[in-house]
Amino acid sequence: MAQNSIRNLVQVRLIEVLTAVQSGAGRSTPNISEETVPLDHLEGFDSLSGVEAAVLLSEAIEIEIDRLPLVAPATGKSLTLKEIVDALIKEYGSRIHSQDTTVTAGAAEFPKPRLA
Repeated sequence: MAQNSIRNLVQVRLIEVLTAVQSGAGRSTPNISEETVPLDHLEGFDSLSGVEAAVLLSEAIEIEIDRLPLVAPATGKSLTLKEIVDALIKEYGSRIHSQDTTVTAGAAEFPKPRLA
């Protein structure tokens, strides 16, 4: 799968997961974009929400994710969605491969991921 397709898949799934976490907790769900900083912009989103999101994202992309990188390890700065996706791709991207089956996410279609 091309790197851009992997990135798009992870980003779409992460947005779906963040929306589900917020919705499931009865919290408002703003329009989530690449510039959204979950710890700053999502009402009530904290490290526990991050654990829930990591579990849901693991299920969504069928790869076990140890943790959702919400802050930069070196600086402690809260990361944007784009930065989180970049960190996930750096660590897990090589383990995502396409299958013939596709899943629809919004208006775009992405190959269903599988473990390498």
